[in-house]
Amino acid sequence: QFRVADSIDTFETWGAFWQGQLAAFLMAAEIESCAQIFLVRSRPDLLGQYPNNALLYSYIQNALGRTDIREVSYGWESIRAELRGLDSFKQAMGFEKRAAGQRVEFNRYLRPFLLKPVLNGVERFAGRYPRSETFSRLAGMLQCHRDQLPASAATLHPA
Repeated sequence: QFRVADSIDTFETWGAFWQGQLAAFLMAAEIESCAQIFLVRSRPDLLGQYPNNALLYSYIQNALGRTDIREVSYGWESIRAELRGLDSFKQAMGFEKRAAGQRVEFNRYLRPFLLKPVLNGVERFAGRYPRSETFSRLAGMLQCHRDQLPASAATLHPA
């Protein structure tokens, strides 16, 4: 993955180090006039050193200092239930939340199985494995699907 990314001119990787150890990294791409951050990861044992804050500050300062970048985006709202606090972190770092019309839709053949008792059972099962990214994403998708307006009511109309 990293070798391919290294060959793309508009792709960047940044790292934050603490005492010579990689504490956090981010991956971003320049898309038109936007610097799009799409992955940030950090070592849990070094979070007390605030590597994400330092890394994001440095990257954003650099990106906004370029003449061809007008904005920096830090991705969509997290679908994973336990990462909803990430949205608060993003806002504390100065990012604004913008409506984007994010929806979760399932294949028509799966819809009959998405009855409330089934959804609740899957969410409980996913809760038993809180460290599983797969189950966490599944639970977040199901919760988003359950809580969203029907497609006909959620249609965006120009002001």
